[in-house]
Amino acid sequence: MGSQGRFFPAAPQGRCQGSYQPRAGFAADRVTTEICHCGGVVMFSARSKWVWVLFSLLAAGTVLADSYRIIPMNQKHLATYYVQASMLGSGDVEFMVDTGAGYTTINEYTLELLIEAGNATPVGELTGVMADGRELRLPLYRIKRLVLGEDCVLNDVDAAVFPQETRMLLGLSALEKAAPFVFSTNPPRLSLSNCGTVAG
Repeated sequence: MGSQGRFFPAAPQGRCQGSYQPRAGFAADRVTTEICHCGGVVMFSARSKWVWVLFSLLAAGTVLADSYRIIPMNQKHLATYYVQASMLGSGDVEFMVDTGAGYTTINEYTLELLIEAGNATPVGELTGVMADGRELRLPLYRIKRLVLGEDCVLNDVDAAVFPQETRMLLGLSALEKAAPFVFSTNPPRLSLSNCGTVAG
């Protein structure tokens, strides 16, 4: 085992001399990796090193997963998922999650409530394309504070305003505020990593 096989920098040069002891029950042993002791320092083969690199990455992923805020989704129809949210002025509302939509959308009824509460300001217009191919000029407003689930706060979310009481969509203009995020269907949930706090 040469220097390429050293796992710890303090390990001596050359092959392991003396007793060679595969460690029973070790995950690395099950992938035919040689592990031995040399001068009181644990030595690993190159194959074992990659196993431990993979293990470290998986462990890091677990730590990162613990930092995600989990927002349950409710499946109402095939491949259609909704999340509960709340906004100052509108109170509790429901958004359909649409990761293919560039903008979050709200309807005119909800906008009126947000404006009355000082929770939305106009920022411009955009052109929306309807399902039938028609183009529609839509007002664009900035929602100062939107809370997903119980405590995932998103600030300054741009939202296009659709007529009357149309279904509201949670699009990328909101989801990117909490990126990186994970959309999972089994179980149905959103995992968001950059939520603000309700107290904040």
